[in-house]
Amino acid sequence: MAHLFTSVHEQSYVAYVIGYAAKIGPYRDSLTNGTSAILANTLSVLVLLTVPLIKYYFY
Repeated sequence: MAHLFTSVHEQSYVAYVIGYAAKIGPYRDSLTNGTSAILANTLSVLVLLTVPLIKYYFY
């Protein structure tokens, strides 16, 4: 989520970005409907498990 902070922003924007990244408040149910949530969660888990393996074997 670092791309959301590319310059100087007001404090209210920072609060919205943190809420969006943490999926709290109005963003709590943003990806909990249907297959998009399953796809997003599966993709996140695969990336989190694959990156350490790639670093271990190729670096």
